[in-house]
Amino acid sequence: MASVGESGSKLSLNETVFLALVGLVVWAGNETSAAGDVSPWFRSRLFGVPLNYLLLAVLITLILPYIVNTPRFVFTERLKSSGLWIWVVLTWLVVSVALAVALLRGVPELFADWRNLAVAAVVAVVAGKWLAVQTWRRFAIVDLAITFGLLSVPIMIGYATGSGSVVGGVRTTVFDGTTLYLASFAAITGAWYLLVETEWLGRVRVGLVTVATVSGSLVVLLSLRRSFWLVWAVGLVTVLIVYLRTREVKGIRLYVALFGSFLMVAAAFLWLGTETIVNRLGSFSPESTGSFSATNEDHVNDLLDAWRIIEREPILGLGIGQKYETQLISDWKLESFEVHNAILHVWLKFGLIGAVAYIGFHVAWARYALRTPPSGAVPIGAFVVGTMVATLAGTWPYNRFQLAVFFGLLLTLSLIEPRPTATVPSTVSVGTARRSP
Repeated sequence: MASVGESGSKLSLNETVFLALVGLVVWAGNETSAAGDVSPWFRSRLFGVPLNYLLLAVLITLILPYIVNTPRFVFTERLKSSGLWIWVVLTWLVVSVALAVALLRGVPELFADWRNLAVAAVVAVVAGKWLAVQTWRRFAIVDLAITFGLLSVPIMIGYATGSGSVVGGVRTTVFDGTTLYLASFAAITGAWYLLVETEWLGRVRVGLVTVATVSGSLVVLLSLRRSFWLVWAVGLVTVLIVYLRTREVKGIRLYVALFGSFLMVAAAFLWLGTETIVNRLGSFSPESTGSFSATNEDHVNDLLDAWRIIEREPILGLGIGQKYETQLISDWKLESFEVHNAILHVWLKFGLIGAVAYIGFHVAWARYALRTPPSGAVPIGAFVVGTMVATLAGTWPYNRFQLAVFFGLLLTLSLIEPRPTATVPSTVSVGTARRSP
């Protein structure tokens, strides 16, 4: 690969390695799966420690010599200026209390429910220190989205040739939640860059972003996962709202984007069938008589079972590493450890203050990324908004190692000198794209 100069329009060796490592770590098969097809990457252990955690520790150790003398990025200062500092402090205070309570209770699984938060925090700090001195950092968000979007292409090819997952007797693209989060991010980020940033990107990246947006969107739409439909839809609506609030609205792009979204939704109806999609949407109601109604009835009862436990310990919650016996969903599972509502899950595990910290942090993060004038982190803010809305009907987004690494990187990219849209040059050709000041 050519080296990045001041133009920053070509992938440097550093960025190529960065994207490859992120793609490997974050897209490395299933950590957990209802079908039991867990990737060897997550089954393997060394000295009793999961191999993925050990390899991440080794990777961070190897790059430490390159970041110790990079004072340009002080993570705590960025957290303070972004309004996130108080929420980060509160979160780790809550985690510390939860660990102390777990020790007093003799809980055998002390790492449950919080170690991925630690992974996200470490990744954010280390990646921030390293990325801050990379000349290509302003391209990192879009190139990360391109990477995940292109990884969605083989899924679509496989689906078109007859493979995929089966949900409610219907063949879909993929059921794995981590893959769908990443595909959603590719679609939401791609939509923002196609609407606002095409001149800055150059023709090659515009083409790749287009492929990433379409492939990511179709993987999500054809998954039959309602919560990820929400991530996709809410994220795109958020992007649209911010776009319409900018001063230089280019109408033709808006119409093309809306028409493109319509075509993708129409394709989903065509492939899956209108009756299938209507039944899936109707299953949001526990009283639905469609083929997917039982699933949501179980989910609602899952919330009620969790609320029963929260009512007993509303302040401290049940605690980390704890399971509880179910009543309303005993025919589904006799005991549970997570809730299909992120806020209730955090409340159950970390108490009321934990739930407040969880909500406060993500609201502050989204506000910072979406601030006016729009920053280069707008698609991250839109993705966070979509994720938070969707997890009202799904598990919390830090339940897997891959997602912990992913969200840590997103936090870093949100804080690294977001480029104001207003400074984007109006004409940029491929190979000569200029970095904004």
